[in-house]
Amino acid sequence: MLSRLESYKLRQYGRDRWRACCPACGGTNGSKLSVGEGDSGAVLLRCWAGCEAEQVAHALGLELTDLFPPKLTHHSSGKPARRRMLSAGQALDLLDAEMTLAIVCSADMAAGKALDEPTRERLLKSAARVSMLKDEARA
Repeated sequence: MLSRLESYKLRQYGRDRWRACCPACGGTNGSKLSVGEGDSGAVLLRCWAGCEAEQVAHALGLELTDLFPPKLTHHSSGKPARRRMLSAGQALDLLDAEMTLAIVCSADMAAGKALDEPTRERLLKSAARVSMLKDEARA
């Protein structure tokens, strides 16, 4: 992650903490993106302009799962165990946000208001996120 952020004015400002320009929303503010390392070794990202970690990862050519270290334990089958991406609380928070979007869009459509293209795209992304949460909960 750090090597990918070098061209974004990356600088260290503490133990396991860095700042950089955000590759997702751009600009020249070298403090817009906070980067850290969590206790588990996961990369922690916070864009102070509001970009989601997934947007920052994608802008760097990464997937959200790339921000998490591989889990070293194994199933009884000998295959590596899959690492959970989200805690139960995080999953519920995401589900709540996606359901709020669906309810608002449903109410608009029921009132005869057509959804514009960005809203339709966001609603499709919402459905994909809910599906991901379902798969995550069953893993």
